[in-house]
Amino acid sequence: EKRKRKRKNVFFFFKQKTAYEIYQCDWSSDVCSSDLPRVFKMHVLWDEIPRPAGSMSRVVTIIRDPRDVPYSMFRHALGSRRGPDIADDFDAYFERWMEFGYYFKVVRSVWPHRGDGSLLWLRYEDLQRDLEKEAWRLVRFLGWPVSETEMVQVLPLVGFDHMRARESSALKRDGQSYWKEGSRFFREGGMGKNRSRLSEEQERRLVDRVRAEFETDCCDFVMSLS
Repeated sequence: EKRKRKRKNVFFFFKQKTAYEIYQCDWSSDVCSSDLPRVFKMHVLWDEIPRPAGSMSRVVTIIRDPRDVPYSMFRHALGSRRGPDIADDFDAYFERWMEFGYYFKVVRSVWPHRGDGSLLWLRYEDLQRDLEKEAWRLVRFLGWPVSETEMVQVLPLVGFDHMRARESSALKRDGQSYWKEGSRFFREGGMGKNRSRLSEEQERRLVDRVRAEFETDCCDFVMSLS
C-alpha cells in the first residue's frame, strides 16, 4: 500500500499591477514530490514559468481571439468573490484592460518560443471547432498512452455542457462558492459572442493595437475568428 502524502493545493493569483504569487505551496517539497504526471495551471508570462534549466517539463498554453477577451474578463471579475471589486460598467473596464495590456504581454512573451519542442500552443477557437482533434494533439504532445476507448470516455467530461453542469460543486471550497449568486464561471463558451459586445470604436482600437504590437503571423494566429 502506498504511503499517503498530504498535499497542498497550488494556486496562482493576480493582484492588480503586481507579480503573480504562489501561496499554499512549498515548491521544493509539495510540488516536486507529488506523483507523476503533475499538472499545474497558472497565468504567467513565459519567463515566470517555474522551470529550471534543462527541465523535461512541457508547457501548454491556450490563446483566445483578443476581441473576445475583454468582455469575458469583465464578466469573470464582476461575478467572482475572489477577484477585485469592479463597477458594472464595461466601457470603464475596457479602458483599464487596454491600459494594463496583460494579454499583449503574455502573447509577446510566448510567441518567440512557438517553435520550441517543449511548447504546445492551442487556440480556444480550435478547441471549440474540433475538441477531439485538439485533444489528440495534446495527449500526443505529452506522450500519454491514451487509447481510442479512453478518448471516447474523456471527451464528454471535458465538454462545456458537462463542466457547466458540475460548476456548483466544482467551484466551492470549504462549502463556500467562489462566485456571486446569479453569476457563472462557465458562462457561454462560444466564439464571437463577446466580440459583439464591443462598440465599433472599441473593436477598431483593439485590432489596431494587435497589429501594432504583434508581427503579421502572430496577428493572424491570435485573431482566428472571421
